[in-house]
Amino acid sequence: MNILQEIAAQRRQDIAAAKQRVPAEQLVKEIEATENVYGPALPVLERLNAPAVRGIYTLQKRKGRKEAHVVCYVSAFVEGGMERHCTGRGVQARQSEQGRHCNGSRHSRCLSTLLRSYAEAGASMISVLTEPKWFKGSLEDMMAAREVVEGMSPRPAILRKDFIVDVYQLLEARAYGADCVLLIVALLTKEQLFELLDITRPSPCIPELFLLILSHFVPTWLRLIGVNNRDLRTFKLDLDTTVRIAESIRDRGFTLGRDGVSLIALSGIRSHADVAKFERCGARGILVGEFLMKSGDVTSTVKDLLHIVNRHYSESGDLSFLPPLAKVCGITKVEYALAALRDGANMIGVILAEHSPRSVQVEEAKAIAAAVRKYGERTGPILSSILESYVDSQSGDWFHKNVLALREACARAPLVVGVFANKTAAEMNAAAEEIGLDLVQLHGDEGFEICKDITFPTIRAFHLPDTALSDGVDAEAILRQVQGGLANFILLDTTMKGQQGGTGVAFDWKIAAIFTQARIPCLMAGGLTAENVAKALSVGHPVGVDVSSGVEVKGSPGVKDLDKVAAFLKAVKDYLSVAALKIDEEKET
Repeated sequence: MNILQEIAAQRRQDIAAAKQRVPAEQLVKEIEATENVYGPALPVLERLNAPAVRGIYTLQKRKGRKEAHVVCYVSAFVEGGMERHCTGRGVQARQSEQGRHCNGSRHSRCLSTLLRSYAEAGASMISVLTEPKWFKGSLEDMMAAREVVEGMSPRPAILRKDFIVDVYQLLEARAYGADCVLLIVALLTKEQLFELLDITRPSPCIPELFLLILSHFVPTWLRLIGVNNRDLRTFKLDLDTTVRIAESIRDRGFTLGRDGVSLIALSGIRSHADVAKFERCGARGILVGEFLMKSGDVTSTVKDLLHIVNRHYSESGDLSFLPPLAKVCGITKVEYALAALRDGANMIGVILAEHSPRSVQVEEAKAIAAAVRKYGERTGPILSSILESYVDSQSGDWFHKNVLALREACARAPLVVGVFANKTAAEMNAAAEEIGLDLVQLHGDEGFEICKDITFPTIRAFHLPDTALSDGVDAEAILRQVQGGLANFILLDTTMKGQQGGTGVAFDWKIAAIFTQARIPCLMAGGLTAENVAKALSVGHPVGVDVSSGVEVKGSPGVKDLDKVAAFLKAVKDYLSVAALKIDEEKET
């Protein structure tokens, strides 16, 4: 028995017990009561096919092609077997070391805030998990979701996401506010599926159906089909599943689009490249759940997925309009890495320079890298292939193209950076291969030429004096040392009394601004904390920031203070919205 069959068996037991407590006749009365308060179910296809608000979440296709509207669906709770926990840092995994639960009135506030953030981000539909054992959902959660979206215009549709095996569950769904119900074809026989499909058409008491995973039989009148890129029997992810199903639908004579079948792609969607891929194959929308929860910033993540901010870059060439990336370095334990990832870190750095107090052994580095890859649901490197596509196919400056590729990779999954000092290329290549690194950071005196012999993407660090000595820095001379076509990325860090990195001291951030103005976008480190990172970003305009000692327990190198980590990453994520607010306030005065 696979996990899908096991869950289905449990749901049948749950339904039998529910029928004893609340007969179907009682549910019909509850449906009437629900509709007396909230009105009839939303016409889901009309809602999903409604034009997007101008300028918001609309994908502009290439010149000469029609405009396409791609709807974004979001799930109300973490998916993939993760339990809901509400803390000051958002929804976290069940394994959260804090173990603080979101319950009672606190859970209601957490739910309301989460749902409103989804609606404000532009969700056309909000799916609510109602399976209680594995996914910790409930019908009450769905009813609460319906209450939260009441009065919104346009209102997001509510989808019941569960393992539906009985008509009784359709009645439950409408009684508790669902506009639409998801059916998993792999869970049902042909007879069971058609029983559930047929009962929806004549009955106003039953919400519309959202068919998940296309099988070899599809009624000609069915208009809404979802394709899960994750096989629910094995949980293996394959993003080409949606593409194959789209081709299969066309081969059977169906059309895709507003006037035909609305195809929705589910699972594994982490970047605009994924969204564009599904748009090209004919999908009208995406469903994103766990990735949004992990991002820590729903609105910015949705914008990144739908390319709103990146499109602005392509028009203006100004990287400062892109949300800054965040790297947490000096990670010495798996638990520190996972905490940083849950709070929105894009990159995790492990120190492999023996002289550093934050240095880790190879086995620990391997464990950290494996945890980061598992968190991002990937088994191998992703940055190199993305870099090749950007560098080979796009015009523009070397470092700009590399930075856009880095952002694309970080949008798909967090990356692991290994920090080395004065090692040979052969030593670094061997270590990177064994550990499973995505990038090699050169933090010694290696220069640029060594990058030719390193088989992994590289970050070259420049060591600058602290602010007390910055008057004697010749920024132009430093710029002349930069060589395009070798290192993929540039990092500016502080050196102090021979210590390169991890000093806890800042350099003059105006030097970073000079790099930016010279069209050499860089990462910035050195003395950054939650209290000063916003200012550092506003002065230096780097593409990202790198923190180590600024998020540690004072006097304990390598020991991360997880509250400091959370505060730092929140400050980075909030930077653009805070900066925009200040600009608006200045205009008003």
